[in-house]
Amino acid sequence: KRSLSRHVQIVSEQQDDGALREHMDADHDGKINPQEMRVHLQSINIHLDILLQRLELEWAMSQMIVKLPNFALCMMCFVLGLYTLSPAAGISIVNHQLASHFELSSVQLQSIRTFDDIYDFLQRFRDKNEELMPLSPKYWCETRY
Repeated sequence: KRSLSRHVQIVSEQQDDGALREHMDADHDGKINPQEMRVHLQSINIHLDILLQRLELEWAMSQMIVKLPNFALCMMCFVLGLYTLSPAAGISIVNHQLASHFELSSVQLQSIRTFDDIYDFLQRFRDKNEELMPLSPKYWCETRY
């Protein structure tokens, strides 16, 4: 009854809803309790569609609260598994090493302005990539190749 009394919408033919609320609030505590509502029941209009939406929402929320611990446990296991399979710290270190090896700093990339700069960058990138490849010609022992 109390939660219903808080969500009852008071509709008046008058312009001033505050005056109607003051009139209904017999003890002048600023809140309209169920007893005060019973006295003025003929001047209260309950919007049943809004009440139905509210009750459906409360029902859905009560069902969700039951499922929340299971969801939280599954989410924690997922995040832990994701971190185990793909550790962020290790990947970050590798990414920083590759960026420094290929000279991919923002300053160096912003210095590329012309087509010649692009071709020079691609040539340097190809040379740096050959340094990382174990089967590249840079590491062949045979000098004939």
